[in-house]
Amino acid sequence: MYVVGLIGGIIGAVFSAFALMIAMIGVSMGLGSDAGSASSSVVVTGSIVACLVSVLAIFGAVISKRRPRTAGIFHFVAAVVGVIGISMFYFIPAILLIVSGFMGVLKKDSVTSEM
Repeated sequence: MYVVGLIGGIIGAVFSAFALMIAMIGVSMGLGSDAGSASSSVVVTGSIVACLVSVLAIFGAVISKRRPRTAGIFHFVAAVVGVIGISMFYFIPAILLIVSGFMGVLKKDSVTSEM
C-alpha cells in the first residue's frame, strides 16, 4: 500500500504540474477568453487542486503503516478530486490511488489474543 500510494501521489503531482504548465501557457497566450469557451483559469485552478490532493496522497502513503484505513480514505479522496480537477491527466494516478485505497480500507487488523 505504501509504495503504490507513494507512486500514485508522485505521478499525480508530476501530471498536475504538467497540466498547470499547459494551462499557464494558455492563459499567457490569451486562449479560452471567449465568452462561450472554457477558460484556462479553470484549468489552472483544477491543476492546483490536483497538486494539493497529490500531496494529500503522499501524506496518506506516509501514514499508511500506522493508520491504513485513514490512508486509504485519503487515497480515495485524492483520486476522485484529482480526476475532477484535471480529468484524464489524472487517470493513471487515480488508478494507482484507488488500488492503494482499497488495500488500506480492506486491510484486516491483526488481532493478538492473550491467554
